[in-house]
Amino acid sequence: MKPLLVAIARSVAVALLAFVMVAALLALIPTDPYRSSDGTGPDARSRDSSVGQRFAENLATVVRWEFGTTYAEGAPIWTLVGYKASRSSWLVLGALGIWFLLGLPIAILAGWSGGAADRLAGVLNLVSGTPTLITALLLSAAGLWVIDEPVTGFALREGGTAAAVAYLFPTVALALGDSRMADFMSTVSGRTRRIREIRFVEALRARKSPVWPHLALGLAGPVTTSLAGNLSYLLGGAIVVEFVFNLSGLAQAVYQGIAGSVVEVELVIAISLVFISVVLVGRILAEVVAWASDPRLRQPVGM
Repeated sequence: MKPLLVAIARSVAVALLAFVMVAALLALIPTDPYRSSDGTGPDARSRDSSVGQRFAENLATVVRWEFGTTYAEGAPIWTLVGYKASRSSWLVLGALGIWFLLGLPIAILAGWSGGAADRLAGVLNLVSGTPTLITALLLSAAGLWVIDEPVTGFALREGGTAAAVAYLFPTVALALGDSRMADFMSTVSGRTRRIREIRFVEALRARKSPVWPHLALGLAGPVTTSLAGNLSYLLGGAIVVEFVFNLSGLAQAVYQGIAGSVVEVELVIAISLVFISVVLVGRILAEVVAWASDPRLRQPVGM
């Protein structure tokens, strides 16, 4: 249990450090002078305040949990972030679905028996090597051949084929971009190959006994660890995909907070907390699954 608690504590420390870095970077951005002078924004910080003061105020925003309302829309910040996050979540969940339904079985077959599955995995690895931005731009333009217009968020309102394409193409772009799926499949196939070569598993195969329980248990830790490690890439990739396809998600809120008519520091902090929390929960779950599925991690040191 102690190694698990140490790993969780390490993940929490990394998450806290990530937030401190975000707060420090945002402190370098001076707030809008008009927003400060008329007092209509969430705060009244002056452009003349020091970087240190703005950094302390960014930290205090979280400690006091006082985020206020958005300056541009007048809506509570967490209401806006929750709505935008719900629109973005289908992208990440859809990409993970493609990894599980397509990448996982192909990677297992490639590691277990090779052959055609191994060659197919190689093709998918090549395809997923394209940067997310390029993949998203290509798929957006490909909509001209499918729905007679570039794929954007506006197609979601049309229903039918246009809406289906507007959901599918961004999800595929996120799933295949930046070699993230290739990394996931490589982890799964490599681990499957090592499990297959274990003498105990070879003996089970010789007796024609079922080996899938041992395979599933052996893959549980590496699969969840790989997914947790790729969560930050998927979240960042979702921002890129939303920009390309003009989707109303967290990307729009980030742009509003940083490059809008005024600097919405509290809005960016709230979105950063969402990203950091999702990654932290993913890492903790991965540590728990790895600890539960590997008996060696549960043995006291020295035994």
